[in-house]
Amino acid sequence: MRLDRESTGGVSPWGEAPLWALLAVWCVITRLITRVTYLEDPDSIRFALAVADKYDLTALQPHFPGYPVFWAIVKPIYVLTGSFSVAFAVVGGLATVLLVAAGLLLLPGNRLRSPEGLAWTVLVLWNPMVWLLGNRYMPDLLGAAVVLATVGFAIRAMREGRTADALIAGTLFGLLGGLRLSYVPFALIPLAGVAWSVPRARAALFGSTVIGTLVWFVPLIAYTGWEPMISAAGRQTVGHFTEFGGTVLSESISSGGRISRAIEAIWADGLGAWLPGRHLLTAVVAVAVSAIGGRVLFVALTTQKFESRDRGWSAFALRWLLPCVVLYSIWMVLYQNVLYKSRHVLPLLIVALLVLSIGAVEVVRKRIGRGIVASGVLAYALVAMVLVAQHKEPTAIAQVVEHVRVISEAEPDLTVVAVPLVTFMLEVQGVDATFVEVDDREAMALLNSDREAGFPIVSIGMRLENETPETKSTFYHNPFVNRMWPEIPLYVYTSGH
Repeated sequence: MRLDRESTGGVSPWGEAPLWALLAVWCVITRLITRVTYLEDPDSIRFALAVADKYDLTALQPHFPGYPVFWAIVKPIYVLTGSFSVAFAVVGGLATVLLVAAGLLLLPGNRLRSPEGLAWTVLVLWNPMVWLLGNRYMPDLLGAAVVLATVGFAIRAMREGRTADALIAGTLFGLLGGLRLSYVPFALIPLAGVAWSVPRARAALFGSTVIGTLVWFVPLIAYTGWEPMISAAGRQTVGHFTEFGGTVLSESISSGGRISRAIEAIWADGLGAWLPGRHLLTAVVAVAVSAIGGRVLFVALTTQKFESRDRGWSAFALRWLLPCVVLYSIWMVLYQNVLYKSRHVLPLLIVALLVLSIGAVEVVRKRIGRGIVASGVLAYALVAMVLVAQHKEPTAIAQVVEHVRVISEAEPDLTVVAVPLVTFMLEVQGVDATFVEVDDREAMALLNSDREAGFPIVSIGMRLENETPETKSTFYHNPFVNRMWPEIPLYVYTSGH
């Protein structure tokens, strides 16, 4: 198909209905206004195809594990609206609201109206990565909301010993496997803590986890078939870890380099803070984040003061979040593509935002602190708005697709040379050409021979050997909008030289 463009007081975070309704309207409308109507990368195309064409695990629409929970949420909205960009934006807006609610489970007071709740809400609503992911055709943001809620209910179950909280945590954890499987390690330690420390909740925890898993796993097997599903799972798992997944096994970059890239993703992509070459506004964000983070560290070291706030809920929650962060960080750095896909740091980013929420409340107690927070929030929001506006413009690869489409319409015998993911994007979007993948040695040998090569040829991302291009173009987008392929050269050959 061608695609075009407790909870110390036991207060429920849903107790302030008018505020929640207003928040939901704001999130959905702003995400609809800033939705993207082009296909920005291969992963986005696979989810768009799954929703707008056919859900097919064997055709990588989307790739294993298939994200059936996410698909089941987006698909009905697409059917109602007839637009996959609208459907993904609506889900992104609702996921933002759910993320706010999930975070309140881990903050003092558990309310939007609390100082920490207000700080958390502002930080989430105007966070650059959260907003960008709210407009992407991806399940990351909804997955982050669910995994944070899972952890929140698990921690509350341990704190208050309520079986109902364990039941909710287990159900959400079961659903998480069909929504964002790579986030599962983040929730493992608090769930193990519930099983260990609340014996009467074990049956509820295990039973609800099984039910939450079966809800999506049984339909997936029934629809795909057992053998096709196992085959797709095997191919994708082996490929992800050893070939194309950007893991420690498939990339030559050292562990130190991977850690550095992950920290950069949290700091710059996630918080919108300064790196060399970025706008001065990002420096204001960096100063504010550093000041607030420093205050959190100081308060944490003064244990008596920290424990006294809201009967120690913050300290209790953060002590359980720390091992979540450590375990997920190890998993992410080793086995996720932190080199080219900064979205994998999202669970760590939301913990950072929780900590900053608590710190902001401490900092504003002093006049100079109020100035730091106010200027930091303003710069933070402006950075997000700039990035969101840039996100509406096509990425480098989307520009390449349109450029090659124009050439192909004028040149019916066009040959395009590119890596497989790029040829996939061109074919799916209806570009009519003969495609040669760079890993096809025999075809590349013919193209690199003056006697055999057929012209015209467009080469994307690399020059051909023994040939001089007639023209060269380079397409760009801001890498802090999307880390994948921010700069792509394109060479056009009209005859042999």
